[in-house]
Amino acid sequence: MRKSLQILGVLAFTLSTSMSVAQKDFGLWTGVDVRIPILKKLDVGVELQSRFESNVSQVERSFVSPYVKYELHKYVRLGLDYRLSNLPTGGGFFGSEYTHRTTLDIELKNLVELVQKKARLDLTARIRATHEVESGDLNNTNLRGRLKIAYNLPKTKLEPHVAAEVFYHFNDQISYTFSSVETRHRVSKYRLRAGLSYPLTKQHSVKLYYIVEPRIESTRTDFILGVGYAFKLKRIVD
Repeated sequence: MRKSLQILGVLAFTLSTSMSVAQKDFGLWTGVDVRIPILKKLDVGVELQSRFESNVSQVERSFVSPYVKYELHKYVRLGLDYRLSNLPTGGGFFGSEYTHRTTLDIELKNLVELVQKKARLDLTARIRATHEVESGDLNNTNLRGRLKIAYNLPKTKLEPHVAAEVFYHFNDQISYTFSSVETRHRVSKYRLRAGLSYPLTKQHSVKLYYIVEPRIESTRTDFILGVGYAFKLKRIVD
């Protein structure tokens, strides 16, 4: 366990150092996830997260997100969550502006088990639909597709993963003509992610990840280091 935690620390230092050298601007996401299993196939929980930008010099947003996850089948899981985000103003931590986002997930999991039982490799595919409402933008709707590959290292509980996600933005661009208003749906960005997760105990776990997020038709690329902690309570109903 000590050796695995040392690996996490070295990776965090290496990633943060490389970002500071390669890019003038990078972000940091920090979060806590608390999950409560209600039934064997039904979980509820809440995630708290703060996101920093501009070389981690200011808060981009903070949010609280209650969620529900239901295992429809061994290989299919559904998810629904609501996110209330606070947007800071004037360089402070909190502000007076808020956004509201609803999310629906359909996840195909344990796909490698379809061809090989008890495999260390795990493949998941997820379709996510999000709709966010905020001041000045009442139609921020995305359809996102993600593939994730995780691998449980032999003789350790450490699990590295890589993932790729594409964002399809509805009504992303609006153009006005003399007689009409036209909207454009397009792939707006994609996200590449690599990370590690480690269970400290049966109920506690930590994760570390690094995200590269290029924007389509733009020179902007976000580089993000993420650190998270998860706590899973005991099931309420056996």
